[in-house]
Amino acid sequence: MKYKEYLDELNDSLTFKTKFIPTQEELDELFNEISKTNNHELVWRLAFSFSNSNYNFDKFIDYYIKEKDMWFLEELLYAITEERFNDKDIYNRIEDKEFLKEYVDFIKHYYGMTDEQIKEYFKN
Repeated sequence: MKYKEYLDELNDSLTFKTKFIPTQEELDELFNEISKTNNHELVWRLAFSFSNSNYNFDKFIDYYIKEKDMWFLEELLYAITEERFNDKDIYNRIEDKEFLKEYVDFIKHYYGMTDEQIKEYFKN
């Protein structure tokens, strides 16, 4: 595999130690390889390694939605910051009602909203 050394490095470290600046396509390829392992933390480590860069993290977000892993979804969203994710778009992509409730609770706490404010926020 083309990226084996990078995957090995992520298994050993929180982020990359080597200077590796992938294109969006390379990041997506790495994501695809890592997501096959079903290692939620490793997927997060990959995203965290480049969280300060201007990449599209939709595949990562969709992965955690599909896996219904709110803990790592929260960690991902904190890492990439609100400038690079659309909370209402994510809300609309979640189909599982229980997981949606967890997500709404996260957004409520993330922005410090009351129950009424959060209802109004997602009504729009």
